[in-house]
Amino acid sequence: MKREKTLITDATKGPLFKQFVLFAIPMVLANALQAAYIIIDAIIVGKFIGSNGLSAIGIGETLRFLVFALSMGLSFGGQILLSQYVGAGDHESIKKGIGTFLTLSIPSALFIGLLGCVFCNPLLHIMNTPAEIFESTRSYFFTYCCGLIFIYGYMSIGALLRGIGETRLPMIFAAVAAILNVVLDYLFVGILGMDAGSTALATVIAQGFSFVVSLVYLYIHRDALGFDFHLSSFRINLKTAVALLKLSWPIVVFGLVLAVSSMFISSNINVYGVAASAADGIGSKLCMMGGSITMGFNTAGIAIIGQCFGAGKLRRISKAFRITLYTSLSFWALIVLLSVFFPVQLFGLFTTDESVLALAPQYMRTYILFMFGITTAAAGRALFKGVGETRLEMIAGIIENLGGRIFLGMLFGNLLGLTGYWLGKALSALILPIFGFIYYFSGVWKKRRPAWADPGEMSEEAQLAEELTGEV
Repeated sequence: MKREKTLITDATKGPLFKQFVLFAIPMVLANALQAAYIIIDAIIVGKFIGSNGLSAIGIGETLRFLVFALSMGLSFGGQILLSQYVGAGDHESIKKGIGTFLTLSIPSALFIGLLGCVFCNPLLHIMNTPAEIFESTRSYFFTYCCGLIFIYGYMSIGALLRGIGETRLPMIFAAVAAILNVVLDYLFVGILGMDAGSTALATVIAQGFSFVVSLVYLYIHRDALGFDFHLSSFRINLKTAVALLKLSWPIVVFGLVLAVSSMFISSNINVYGVAASAADGIGSKLCMMGGSITMGFNTAGIAIIGQCFGAGKLRRISKAFRITLYTSLSFWALIVLLSVFFPVQLFGLFTTDESVLALAPQYMRTYILFMFGITTAAAGRALFKGVGETRLEMIAGIIENLGGRIFLGMLFGNLLGLTGYWLGKALSALILPIFGFIYYFSGVWKKRRPAWADPGEMSEEAQLAEELTGEV
C-alpha cells in the first residue's frame, strides 16, 4: 500500500527565495482573508448601523486583543518549537510537540474565556466606553469570550501546520472561515437587524466550523501528519511542555503589554466622542490589514528560520532575514501610495459620516509612519522567534508599548490633542526594528541553542552544519 505523502515540508534545503515565496504566499493570503472579513464586518456595520456600531466593534476589538494576546503567545510558541523539531529531523519530538501543544491549548482557552466574561463590564468602564454603545460593545466582547475555545482551536491548528511547514492548508481553512463569517455578518446585521455585537457571534461560529473541518481533515490524514490522534498521544510530555512554555511566556507578556497600551490609547481617544472613536476604529482595521499581510512575510520567515536553526544552518538564516526585510519593505511602498493619494476613499469604504471622513487625512499621515515600523520589524521578529529568543523580543515590546505608546501618546496627546495619540503610536513602532537590527548584526543569535536541547543533545548533522556555518 502506497504511503500517503507527508504534510511536513523541509525548508532547510533548496533555493531559499523560492521557498520563502512558497511559504509566504499562502500565509499572506490566509492572514489577508482573516483581516478582510473583520474589515467586511466593519463595512456591513457601518452601512446598516452607522458610526455607533463602528465605535462599538472598534472598542470591542481592542478588548478582544487582550484575550487574543494570550492565545497568540501559545500559538507562536508551538509553531517555533515544531519548526525547530522539523529542522532537526526529530520525528518523535514532533509527535510529542503536537500532542502537548494541542492539549495545553484547551484549558488555557477555557480559563481565559472565563476571565473575559467575569471582567467584561469593568474593562468596558476602563475603556471609557460611551454610554450609547455600552450594551452593544458588551455583547460583542462577552460573545467572543464565550466562544474562545473554538477560536483558540482554530488558531492552534493553523500554528501547528505552519510549524511543520504546511502553509497551504491554513489558507484554505481561513478561506472557509472568512466566507462563512461574511455570510453570517450580512444575515445577522443586514437582514435580521441585530446589533454590532452579533458580528462576534458570526466570528465564533465561522472559526468554530473551520476548526472542526480542519481537525477532521488532519484526523483523516493522520499518517501524513505523523500524529495518530490516540488519547495517549495527547499526554503532556513534561520536557516538551517546559520548552513550549519557555518560548511562549515572553510572547504572552509582549501581547498583554501591547493590549494594555492599545487600551490606553483607545480610552483616551474615546473621550473625544463617537466620531473620533469611529475614526480610530477604522484606522485600527487598516492597521490590522497592513499588519496581517506583513505578518504573512514574518511568519514565513519564522518557519524557515526556525527550521534552519534546528538544522544549524546559520548562513541560510542570515539570507532568510534579508529576504523577509526586503519583501516587507516592498509592501510598505504600496501602503505609502494608497495613504497619500486615497485617505478619504479608504475611510469611505466604512462610512459616509462626514465628521469621521474629515479625520482621515490626519490619521493616514501617522499610518504611513506606523506601517514603516511594522514592516521593518518583520525581519527582526522572524529572527527573534525563529531562534527562540522570545525574551529579547518581549523586552523590546515592553519598551515600545510602555515607554513608547503610553509615554509618547501622553506627551503628544497633551500637545496636539487627538492626532498626538496616533503620532505617539506611530513613533513607538520604530523601537522594535531597532532592536531587531542590533540583534542581527551583533551575531549573538549564532551562539543560541534550541529551547529543547542542551549543546550535547544537538544532532551530529546540526553540529557539523553549525561548524561549517551552514549551506546557502
